[in-house]
Order: sequence, then C-alpha cells, then structure tokens
Amino acid sequence: MSDLIADLLVLYEDDLLAPERCGFVVDDKIVEVKNMCHEPADGFDISGEDLMKYEDVVTASWHTHTGTDCNLTRDDLVSFLNYPHLQHYIVGSDGVACYVVEQGRVLRAATYPPSRRAEEHSSGDP
Repeated sequence: MSDLIADLLVLYEDDLLAPERCGFVVDDKIVEVKNMCHEPADGFDISGEDLMKYEDVVTASWHTHTGTDCNLTRDDLVSFLNYPHLQHYIVGSDGVACYVVEQGRVLRAATYPPSRRAEEHSSGDP
C-alpha cells in the first residue's frame, strides 16, 4: 500500500455528524482545504480560491464520507465529471476508492480496503 493511500485511510471518521473533509493531492501529498458546504456532514464544497490556488499542481481530489462507505454519490458523480483529468479518491468505512473519468463515464479504478498498516501509520509506528 502506498503512503498516499495509508495517509488517506487515517482521515476516515466513523461519525455521521462529523464534517466531511476534502482537499487535493499535490506531489503525492495530501493537502486539506476548508469544507465550505453549508451542511458539511452531508457533503463538501471547495472554495473557488482553493480551486484556483491548486489548479496547476493538483493530480487528484479527495474527500471523506463520514460514517458511510466509499461508494459514489450523485453529487460526487457530477463533481468528478467536471474534472476529468484528475483522479478522485473517496475515503469511507470500507477503505479508499479511486475514481477516474474515461470517455465521459466515472469508473472505479481501484479499491483499497482498510488495513493494519494504515492503523500503524496513523499511530506513528513503523
């Protein structure tokens, strides 16, 4: 498992009331930005300022589904179609899913289940 996936796995919160977290992947590192959604426990929105700040260096987007799995929602589908050149990661109760856009369709390219290594990574153990 890559360090990026391990870092994403530790962002999951098993709390339906917790706000979703969101951001970008830049140089294989997680960049977290403020969730601007008016109902942050039910979705995420990234500010135009943050979109412009990272648009030339971002390789992927990511966000959490707090308390639920990493399946694609309708809002995720619409959002991902707007950025077909990026990979998109969703962090959920069942791990991390990576989505890509190919020929106008959003496809799940990979799924990374939670693992012991991710738990060790979050606690600082080798």
